[in-house]
Amino acid sequence: MLVILAAYGLHRYYCGRLFQESRQVPGPPPAIAECPSYLQLPIYNEPLVIERLVIRCPLHYPRELLDIQVLDI
Repeated sequence: MLVILAAYGLHRYYCGRLFQESRQVPGPPPAIAECPSYLQLPIYNEPLVIERLVIRCPLHYPRELLDIQVLDI
């Protein structure tokens, strides 16, 4: 019985360590130069959706670095 309880305790300790490691704060976001420079929007015969996505959506990205590809399937 003690072996089973010890194995259970070690398993709980291992799970707790994994949980603590997963809660680490991520680093800063990558620089804009490292991000992709295109955005693909797959759309099928939906002009209102295209207007809403491309025209009305504010993008926090430099316009000269972004290419938007509208893929009409």
